[in-house]
Amino acid sequence: MSAIHYTKRGSEAPASMPQHYDTHEAWKSKGIGYKTKILFQNAVTTDTYTDNESPVFDMRLFSRAVVHLKELNVNAVTYNILVCIDPSQWETLYTDQALAKNGTAKQTITDPWNWVKVQVKTAVSPNAGKVNAFINGKTP
Repeated sequence: MSAIHYTKRGSEAPASMPQHYDTHEAWKSKGIGYKTKILFQNAVTTDTYTDNESPVFDMRLFSRAVVHLKELNVNAVTYNILVCIDPSQWETLYTDQALAKNGTAKQTITDPWNWVKVQVKTAVSPNAGKVNAFINGKTP
């Protein structure tokens, strides 16, 4: 897999990132930068988080991000939101959060993390759920 090179926050040394990491352009309006990314669209859950992991969102230019999840009236799911500065050391910011059938959830991230990803899984096996998830980053 090819790699993207980036600079870690507070460092001049480049590091490698797998190609599936998000590198889409952001936009500005009235001096405020924004970036929105679809993390899941009509994603059917399984029994494990590792089977249902979103693409990674690049948060290095943003002071905060909002993750919005919607269960599409199928079955309840649970989700994790993971963050990191170093891609080899992910931390779980929100763990095993419940999302009811047809429910919505919003989580705000304000700490200076470089990368964000979301994992979802079936709440009660074998009843798969169906999820949409989006993230929106914003500069100060």
